[in-house]
Amino acid sequence: MYKQNKISSINTKEYFKILIHELIKTYHSQAIIKNDITCNIKLENIIYCGLILNEFVLNSIKHAFSNVENPHAQIDIILKKEHKLCIFIVKDNGIGFIENKNNNNTLGLTLVNTLVKNRLKGDISIKSKKGTNIKSSWLEDE
Repeated sequence: MYKQNKISSINTKEYFKILIHELIKTYHSQAIIKNDITCNIKLENIIYCGLILNEFVLNSIKHAFSNVENPHAQIDIILKKEHKLCIFIVKDNGIGFIENKNNNNTLGLTLVNTLVKNRLKGDISIKSKKGTNIKSSWLEDE
């Protein structure tokens, strides 16, 4: 993204596809990534979304499938806009998010919470049932 001459020319969907591809390649993940990206985000928020996506997908690649042989490892990425509400979901079919004192204060989770709540003025929720589902949402002017 930083290589673009003109930030307004960034294709959000293509940017996220490249980011996801590089994460998978870097971590030699066998996970299948499905994405449904239909949202045009305000340019100043694309960087935050990229950082959030990086943390969400990296968490799935590193933790959801680390102790389990899963030939059907899957990570779904959904980014959509409903009226003025941006909804960003990353879910996997891995081992689930184990809540304890050690992983509630991780750097990645702290970063994501800070970006969503303070920068995007949004909300974030984590559900762990048959994998992990992390959803963030925020209002954005059109």
